[in-house]
Amino acid sequence: MESGNVAKLEKNHNHELVTPAMRHFLRSHRQEYDPKKSSVHSFNPPGMSTSTPMNDLTEDCDNFAKMVFAPQNHVNYIGRGRLSTFGIDAQSLLGFFKIMQANDPAFYYAIQVDEEDRLSSVFWVDTRSRIAYNCFYDVVAFDTTYQVNQYKMPFAPFTGVNHHKQSVLFGCALLADESESTFIWLFMTWLEAMSGRQPGLIITDYDSAISKAVEKVFPESNHRYCKWHIMSKMPKEMGHTYSALPKTFQVEFDKCINKSETPEEFESAWELLLDKYNLRGNEWLQSLYIDRKLWVPTYIRDTFFAGMYATQRSGSVNSLFDGYVNARTTLQDFAEQYEKALDDRYEKEAKAEFETFYTKPILKTPLPIEKQVAEVYTRKMFTIFQDEIFQSLVLAVKLSGDEGSISTYEVARFDEEHKVYFVAFNLSEQSASCSCKMFQFEGILCRHVIAVFKATNIFMLPPHYILKRWTRNAKDEAMLDVLSCVEMQGNSQRGKNSQYNILYQEAIKCVEEGMASDYSFKVAISALREARIKILSAKKIAIRFTKTRNHAQHKLSG
Repeated sequence: MESGNVAKLEKNHNHELVTPAMRHFLRSHRQEYDPKKSSVHSFNPPGMSTSTPMNDLTEDCDNFAKMVFAPQNHVNYIGRGRLSTFGIDAQSLLGFFKIMQANDPAFYYAIQVDEEDRLSSVFWVDTRSRIAYNCFYDVVAFDTTYQVNQYKMPFAPFTGVNHHKQSVLFGCALLADESESTFIWLFMTWLEAMSGRQPGLIITDYDSAISKAVEKVFPESNHRYCKWHIMSKMPKEMGHTYSALPKTFQVEFDKCINKSETPEEFESAWELLLDKYNLRGNEWLQSLYIDRKLWVPTYIRDTFFAGMYATQRSGSVNSLFDGYVNARTTLQDFAEQYEKALDDRYEKEAKAEFETFYTKPILKTPLPIEKQVAEVYTRKMFTIFQDEIFQSLVLAVKLSGDEGSISTYEVARFDEEHKVYFVAFNLSEQSASCSCKMFQFEGILCRHVIAVFKATNIFMLPPHYILKRWTRNAKDEAMLDVLSCVEMQGNSQRGKNSQYNILYQEAIKCVEEGMASDYSFKVAISALREARIKILSAKKIAIRFTKTRNHAQHKLSG
């Protein structure tokens, strides 16, 4: 081909240009990326200090346990002559908070003190975790079983799941004890950090102190118990009775809990189990049965768990911190390892974002519904949904009843006709309910409903079956919501710092995105100029309003 001549332009294989923030995921740029040198680590707005003293907060706090963005120079609160439950590491822990708050204006921490003013429990959460909670507050897991320091203090993280089905942190605490009062303090502190927004569902250990605290602090939230915790505690709770049972009990107990598809099946299997192994007098099992509707799968499949209800511990705390901290970790080491764990976690999220926006999935069928969800869901969620579509191809659908606008279908695999699922379907509303309850439980439409849709010529996924929390745009509104997360202190220097930093970060993002191409540069410069004009206009209106209000107040006072 001669120089300067284009023989053919093939646009079908084009893809979006990668933004500078995503560039290090390209094969050609992987070696040059150093996360320690990225803008997120070096952010420091010119002309404004983020480490100014915050003593003004003490004037607004009636007691020290409720302090928000606590003053950094008040280390004497650790106690007179004694250094609290945390030992000599208390100083380094507060030093860690000081550094975090200097670099992160919305970093939030609170400390609880005992009767002698000694530091007993601490809670902290960074900006990234608070933004994540604004997007994914529908399901939260709270875990106190993770021991991460030499003082044997419970590390209590709040975790959730993002739109890539990755574990995310919503804040964490180191607790002096596991009493109801301590949990109430922690839950109230955490709720304050999250601007009072209660979780849709909170999953906890099976513990009376936690349950009472949840009931008092989260009255608007659903509360369920973690099955993994219950199963792991059985040897301890049942004591000698459990060790004396034959191994067949564990297999049959697991089958009773996990394989019962209806409440009736569970009730029958439970009764047989108690009689067979002579366990009717066991108090632990009696309490589990009383609370069965809060943890046994067949009773809770109407509750949305976002995939966090599994045989593993809720929220995958292991995947967040394993390999970074252990029972011998000092608090000084813990602070550093905590940051490394979070940085790695957000790097994995950034990689998932890259794969979602800058690579194309391979479609397995010609069905329009598959192409539709490939463009809407994140890559991970598309992969899950794609499997449901593929499995729907081997399902037989048979109409079994009609009652008004509702039709009932029996759905089963060709090779498993004995295992039937029932789908109630309303054609006019394009809505369906399956006996497997996968959509209610996980937020992804099941293969059985997809099969009924195909059989009734519905080839696109209705909008009410696309949960925003699983889409690639799940976090679009996060930076708008973050303003509700940052506690502004009126015209104080700290409040101004917070506002400045948020605006500065948004401007930097516009610069990075605007450098992706000549066209994006033109869009970015035009948008920034338009924004500046609007801001100047708003500033003039605010000045006129202030003058008018002051004039009116002067006349009234005169």
